[in-house]
Amino acid sequence: MLRIARPARWDAAKLDGWLARSFGVEPGPVPIAPEDDEAHALMRAFTWRALHLGTALLRAVKIPALAPCRILAIAGGPNIFEVRFAAPRIDRLSPEVPGREAAEHKAHEFAFGNAVRTLHGMCALEEAPQATAHAHDELQQSFVKTLDAMVQGGGSTVPLLQAAFSLDIPFRHLSAGVFQLGWGSAARRVDRGAIQFDSAIGARMGQDKAVSVALMRDAGLPVPAQERVPPGDDGTQAARRLGWPVVVKPADRDRGEGVTVDIVNDARLASAIAQASKFSRRVLMERQVTGVCHRVVVAANEVLLVSKRLPKLVRGDGVHSVAQLVARANEEEMAKPPWTRLKPFPLDEVALACLAQSGLSPSSVPPEGHPAPLRRIQSSAEGGVVEDWTDRIHPDNVEIALKAARLFGFAIAGIDIISQDISRPWHENGAVLNEVNYSSLLPSRLSAHVLPILLRKFFAADGRIPVDLVMGGPEAAAEGLRLRAAHAEAGLRCCMAGHERVVAADGKEMPVAAQGLFGRTLALLLDPDVDALVLVVQTDELLRTGLPVDRINRVVETADAAGAPWLGGMRELIGRYRTEAM
Repeated sequence: MLRIARPARWDAAKLDGWLARSFGVEPGPVPIAPEDDEAHALMRAFTWRALHLGTALLRAVKIPALAPCRILAIAGGPNIFEVRFAAPRIDRLSPEVPGREAAEHKAHEFAFGNAVRTLHGMCALEEAPQATAHAHDELQQSFVKTLDAMVQGGGSTVPLLQAAFSLDIPFRHLSAGVFQLGWGSAARRVDRGAIQFDSAIGARMGQDKAVSVALMRDAGLPVPAQERVPPGDDGTQAARRLGWPVVVKPADRDRGEGVTVDIVNDARLASAIAQASKFSRRVLMERQVTGVCHRVVVAANEVLLVSKRLPKLVRGDGVHSVAQLVARANEEEMAKPPWTRLKPFPLDEVALACLAQSGLSPSSVPPEGHPAPLRRIQSSAEGGVVEDWTDRIHPDNVEIALKAARLFGFAIAGIDIISQDISRPWHENGAVLNEVNYSSLLPSRLSAHVLPILLRKFFAADGRIPVDLVMGGPEAAAEGLRLRAAHAEAGLRCCMAGHERVVAADGKEMPVAAQGLFGRTLALLLDPDVDALVLVVQTDELLRTGLPVDRINRVVETADAAGAPWLGGMRELIGRYRTEAM
């Protein structure tokens, strides 16, 4: 419940424009309530927008609040209102916050409370860059920074779950950022870009760049010439054996951390080794390969996406100077919420050197579309530009990417190929496989359209198993057993769950430590050996807990259900779920 003061000023159209421009939030039409007077209608419209902003804030800290909120009741007035609403909740937000319910409550309380305060501020002020920046900074400090570390997961977690939601695949947070998509034998478990079918041995080998390069070399795949730099070694002999220029990198770090390229002399080599040593005790040196890194996303032995990973840059328009293009790019990013911004576009000494290598300076006016690089390579710290090259990769390059994914046992992988031109075969232009990435961070700005395709590789339908529900007294248990047997005759491993017991797929009673029908159902939904479920309802338990599933294939009322005090409530509950979700 929220206690909300009536906004001092109200201009719905102006507020919607501000929300869209400043937060990317578009609430859409407000649900109509015929009983509302003018004051309550205004409060409903205000709350509707606050709920949309609040769920956007939850997603900003990797909480997949994807189902729409619902306003249940608005009471009070004329200046202070109490609003009851239903919002999506996610289990086990953080193992570090004592008490699961406390963690969930904290996140939602923070999100919707901050959303209300932000909207009040936006209603009271005229839209201006300063007001928008103040709203962004307030939310960044009071909400995002407070809760961002609370939920484990990566940048691809919410986009992947959004794709599942769009395909009507149910999901549940198990813990530590791991989600189960689907139920029972139809379920799959994911962690960011990884899926349960990925090899743990392959993940361990892929994390070590020396081990992974050696494995790929032994498998006949193209890899860079590489040597290890022992602790205390200045690396000069290795550099001479490999030949300038060389690359120095940590052996076990990701995202471009500690990597130095274009090393052509001993002084720069010493600096690069020192930099890599800050990230790892194990330092590698490679002969530099000419070209650009391309991330090839593989799923179920098929290439889904190829992204060319360019360094931080601006592109010319034939009118503005590099300095003006950089300033404009930074201004555009500053207008966005801090949690959605790209890394800043620098114009420091490193950027000046990169520009000079391309024959440019800050005062240069690049032609239309001409790149003005500000960094030599893309990295997590500096950011970069990602371009879609999926339709241009050569089949021979597809083949080595697929072979590398199979070699490491990955159902989903990010294969990095350094190539001057990914549309040409690797054996013609000296391209190499640089890395094989487990739990690859999908470039979400490009990958939204391929994530549903990726999920379809592992889900034939919506990931649900058949669920029947029987309501009544003693007759309900007998009917439940009959339905369970019918599913078994059809070849399904079907279990029956009641308030006090579980009958296994073989027809025998199965001890389950979970309590109650709700808990027993959740336990069976986690069981990969369950193809179907029959739920037997004989008390009012589910009126207190809610349904443990959002789909019911068949509802049966036995004759002895008549007169049960909870029957009407169960009919209403089931009807609401079936109407809203089916």
